[in-house]
Amino acid sequence: IVYRLSGDVTVPVGSTLTVGAGQIVKFRMFGDEDLLVDGTLVADGTAAQPILFTSDRDDSAGGDTNNNGNTSGGNGDWNAIQLRSGSSGHILDNVEIRYGGNSHFGGSNPAALVASVPMTLTNSVVRNSITSGVRLQTSNSTLTSNAFQNNSVAAISMDLASNPAISGVTSTNNVSNALILDNGTLVGNGFWNDPDIV
Repeated sequence: IVYRLSGDVTVPVGSTLTVGAGQIVKFRMFGDEDLLVDGTLVADGTAAQPILFTSDRDDSAGGDTNNNGNTSGGNGDWNAIQLRSGSSGHILDNVEIRYGGNSHFGGSNPAALVASVPMTLTNSVVRNSITSGVRLQTSNSTLTSNAFQNNSVAAISMDLASNPAISGVTSTNNVSNALILDNGTLVGNGFWNDPDIV
């Protein structure tokens, strides 16, 4: 069965949201909806059963959720998954995030997946965001064997306080097939050592 949000969902401090392999989670088109994580998000899919976060217009995932005939998602249909400051322990493996990043219609997200803390993102696809695929903010995350496709800004963007470990990247048809850095002054020592990002 498809899980469809009817508004923002918040995972509070001390709680864990576990999303099972093969689960499809849909967000309403232009519903201004986020998954806001102050606790922990564990989305541990498999190659055979990836976890999908997508638009409710995306009939290729779980069928016609809206019962309105054949439709497909569009870049920016919904807002973002936000791993917020103070949260911890996030694992996303074999996940596909489609059609998020809404920065219009009330949204202000810089990406479909926004991490303000460390996370692990592996074997996953982030595509068709109206902004960047992933945004790192003061986040020393690990990103391994991920694909970024058809995002309307960059594959990844980050601030100057982030020092991620990125390897095994495939970037295709993003407006910028690169990691876009904020301008400004380094907060401390920086490490730009992720040659796979290009």
